[in-house]
Amino acid sequence: MNKQPLVLNVYSPLHIGNGIKLTSVGEYVSTNQTVRVIDQEQLMPLLNSMGIYDEYIEYILNYAENSHVWDFFTSRGIEKEIKYTREMSLNAKLFNPQSNNILELAIETGRKKYIPGSSLKGALRTMIFAHCIAGTPELKTRIENLIAVKDRLYDIKNNVEKIENDLLKDLFHYFRVEDSEPVGDEHVGVEVAKRVHFFGVKTEGLDNLRECICRDSVIKTNISIVEEKIPVEFNYLKKQGLIGLFQVINRVTENNIDFEINLLKASAEPVAREVTMALSGIKSQIASAKGQCAFMRLGKGKTYLYQVILPFLSANSQKKIISFMVKDEESRFNFPHTRVLTDDNQMFGWVKLSIPAVSLEEIRFYNNLVDNPEKGVTRLKAYFLEAKKACFMINGIVYNEIQLVNQFQKVCKIGEEIEVTVQQVTREGKINQVKID
Repeated sequence: MNKQPLVLNVYSPLHIGNGIKLTSVGEYVSTNQTVRVIDQEQLMPLLNSMGIYDEYIEYILNYAENSHVWDFFTSRGIEKEIKYTREMSLNAKLFNPQSNNILELAIETGRKKYIPGSSLKGALRTMIFAHCIAGTPELKTRIENLIAVKDRLYDIKNNVEKIENDLLKDLFHYFRVEDSEPVGDEHVGVEVAKRVHFFGVKTEGLDNLRECICRDSVIKTNISIVEEKIPVEFNYLKKQGLIGLFQVINRVTENNIDFEINLLKASAEPVAREVTMALSGIKSQIASAKGQCAFMRLGKGKTYLYQVILPFLSANSQKKIISFMVKDEESRFNFPHTRVLTDDNQMFGWVKLSIPAVSLEEIRFYNNLVDNPEKGVTRLKAYFLEAKKACFMINGIVYNEIQLVNQFQKVCKIGEEIEVTVQQVTREGKINQVKID
């Protein structure tokens, strides 16, 4: 089994929920800068000891008028006695602490947030399935024919998922993703999730608050692949560690970005242009990455059929699915009518996947003794850094990030010892390029 380390850089707030939702009516209190979750085990005995338990229950049951429980605490002079299980920063410009908003909590283990392996694996599975649709006309036609005869979105989704399972079950039996390392509390905060209208319809209020892993967080995990068991039609996943997988993800992401930008062109709202610029920026990073990393969305805000599968289907299939998803005909014409964004208009859940760089201190270099390196003659023991980079030691000096030619696409692990032959040498005797033997 090939176990490959993986790094996830969080590009926009990432929320993977645990199903628990708290209200501001007795479960959390907030200011315009922080959110604090009330310690219920401490609160109830405190209220009983002061003889105001029944009064408190009556207060929170009348939540239409009493949405801000902090007022109850301050009016009874017990605000300094309240304890909290956690306190998180709130990223919001304009926020009314007295509004009754749901707080969706993120999944955790040992009181620490993390990215479940199952969540990342599911997202990767969907990306590979979309890639299969794009590259297999028979599969695309089969799904489109299915959509044409089904009368409910539920039936379409179930049948498409059955096709996906039949296609990918053998692959993902040997494709394992570990839970990520825990995320420190300093990298967790609360984001406002607001529903933004792209076509002039305005509403007031917020959708909810979401506990998120913050932007710029760096999280480590591992992917394990039993390469000899991978079905032959997915051999591209063996390419240079995770490079083949990254290329698949980026192709799907680029297609989805193009689809989304094309839809947003119809909107005159400034926020639509702002989202378009952010998506264009991600697409530019994909182009410059040249397969060395991948960009995708995780967690809340990723709709399975729309975000991933829909852009690869025919116009008729897209139209039918949209008609199921959006009942109002005018909204359907302007689909997507809304998007849920952060308070500063970011889409939730963008992450960059990459292979961690190897530290030269971790390599036990073999010292190649060479006087005059010759092209096509001199052979060296070197170490694999990435798809087109290697390092080695000659006469006690380490040469880092030398261009590597891998003509036959040999699969190598980062830091793995490889045999190479010198391919380019300058007049001064400096080696510029080597090739894997």
